[in-house]
Amino acid sequence: MIPFAKPTISEAAIKKSARILRSGNVSNGRYCRELEDKVKEISGAEHAVAVNSCTTGLWLVQKEMGFFKKKHGLWEKRIAVPAFTWKSTYWNIRNPIWMDCSQETWNVENVLPNFDGAVITQVFGNKWMGHYAINGKMPIIADSAHALGLPYNPAFIAEVYSLAPSKTFTGCEGGVIVTNDVILADNFREEVKWAGRLEEVNALVAFEKLKNWKKLLAEKRKIAHYYLMELGRHFKWQDCNAKFGYVGGNQWISDEESCQSTHNEVGFRFGLKFGEFLQEKLKGKVETRERYKPDRRVNSKKCPNAWNVYLDELNIPSWVGVDYRKVTKLVLQAYKEFEENDSQTMTIERKITIPLPKAAGLPDSKTYSSWSK
Repeated sequence: MIPFAKPTISEAAIKKSARILRSGNVSNGRYCRELEDKVKEISGAEHAVAVNSCTTGLWLVQKEMGFFKKKHGLWEKRIAVPAFTWKSTYWNIRNPIWMDCSQETWNVENVLPNFDGAVITQVFGNKWMGHYAINGKMPIIADSAHALGLPYNPAFIAEVYSLAPSKTFTGCEGGVIVTNDVILADNFREEVKWAGRLEEVNALVAFEKLKNWKKLLAEKRKIAHYYLMELGRHFKWQDCNAKFGYVGGNQWISDEESCQSTHNEVGFRFGLKFGEFLQEKLKGKVETRERYKPDRRVNSKKCPNAWNVYLDELNIPSWVGVDYRKVTKLVLQAYKEFEENDSQTMTIERKITIPLPKAAGLPDSKTYSSWSK
């Protein structure tokens, strides 16, 4: 079976790992510093701090920015977070204000100034191209788990990258915080000493990967480009802001600078009905992933796009070295079979329960059976 992700570790990293384990210096040492320097070089940020996971990094930044403060026993801060995102983005925030995503980019589009802070997600490495209103106080943090390889955005007080197994630049586990604020960076380093040290072996594996970061991103772009050309004619895809140099219509440019995504994961809006049919057909052949089910507190009327994208979307394997032609062939075969079958004979409909306002007088569940090309 073709796995959804398949981390590869170089022989050089394997040999050096043995030396690290024998040395006794197994965390927050030489290779963590080398990894930080490499991430600064790639991102253009002034400071980088290695941590044991992206989740830990987000927690440290949110804590440092006062997102968890209480006043008279109540949570004081009103923090805006995406409705379509990984749980780590908001799991420590007790009073989240949910922001809906774009149906095209799957990112939050705009951040308004009437909050005490915001966390945005660069979904699957898709560069955030939205706008934010500066009120002189509101810090914006970026969950850039998939976005290592894109330039650091100074609109953010900090970004946090992931080195998890499903990421292009994996360290098997880990994360890196980047910022241009020297005081914040120093505070993060102090915090990491007692909560979040990265293992030296993880730092080494990630550092070895990043030596060839441009080549790996080019390979990811090639895979995503192929999927788009072969599957994009049938299904909606994540608009990645001129990715691969796509400028609209049939116009393409090859300038690498035009690409605005790392393509860490590739997803299409196959639709609920065909998506479930596809998963059945690919079972035992290709591993797929459903991503980012909105939190149960997310109201479907206020954030309809987040629920619609979640219900329609499915990610397919896109790791460097994957047989993407075979994946494409299997998807198209399933699509042909699906079209040939009478829709009345399909028995894969199910009910998805979405929270709705009690006062709305609406049912507590809705059957989603329609799908779009």
